[in-house]
Amino acid sequence: MINHSQCRRQYGTALAASIPNSYPLMTQNMGSLDRILRTVAAFVVGVLYATGTLGGTTALVLGVGAVAFLLTSFVGTCPVYLPMGLSTRHEQRN
Repeated sequence: MINHSQCRRQYGTALAASIPNSYPLMTQNMGSLDRILRTVAAFVVGVLYATGTLGGTTALVLGVGAVAFLLTSFVGTCPVYLPMGLSTRHEQRN
């Protein structure tokens, strides 16, 4: 999670000033395996669409899901996990 002072150093004081000190900017809750599996699933959907195996409503629904998988894999946060308090990420030991 990025705190307020890290945000100020990384993104500048204008952005940091607009965010309250207690507000967590990003909490990663996805582990490496979760991110890899989502990326592979999105890639498979893309290949199936490109080869013409998927079409119509199925392609649309799976395509939206694939885009969501790619975005969450890139960011490392799954919004569905947040309300349930789930996390597949292992905390690093000091």
